[in-house]
Amino acid sequence: MQEDTPAEEADPLWAYKEIGKRLKVDHRTVRRWDRQGLLPRPSFQVEKYRRWRQSIIEMWITIGGTRAFRGRANRAKSEHESPSATERPRKKEQK
Repeated sequence: MQEDTPAEEADPLWAYKEIGKRLKVDHRTVRRWDRQGLLPRPSFQVEKYRRWRQSIIEMWITIGGTRAFRGRANRAKSEHESPSATERPRKKEQK
């Protein structure tokens, strides 16, 4: 069995569960934030398994966590939304 190097021990990899524990939210909330683009890019990803370095998550929390990324996610979302009700053509009134 291969032992962890000191650098890996000092900066462990976190999954949704560990991030949720640190932020005191459910891991499903963290997963939703990830789908919405509110988390930083994962440090490692193999197929569906995503992991973040603890230091990256701590830095992300320091700069504001999800609040720092909400603008980016909202801009991406708005590009795919349909026009608002004020932009839609109005139906002609029937006589």
